[in-house]
Amino acid sequence: MSDVITTKELSAVRQLGYDDNVTYCKVFDWFRRRWGYVSWIEKTGSEYCYKIYARGTYHRPKNTIGTRYPYCKGYEEAQKQLLEELIVIIEETGL
Repeated sequence: MSDVITTKELSAVRQLGYDDNVTYCKVFDWFRRRWGYVSWIEKTGSEYCYKIYARGTYHRPKNTIGTRYPYCKGYEEAQKQLLEELIVIIEETGL
């Protein structure tokens, strides 16, 4: 299992101002410190689910009827999808 993010992912977070090491752990910590978005990955049975929380609200998954949790087959897939969601949230909020 690799914790090093891809070149494409690194490019996306660099556009947001990230300039540290290239591991998912460091990038997730940076999102928490910079914008207050706490995120984590949970194992549920044989699948993985990620969550994003900030300012008293779960941002992903959205708590709406019909929304499915973002289940992933593996931990690496969950890391990639979690990072993509964090980038989308920051771009949507214009922070």
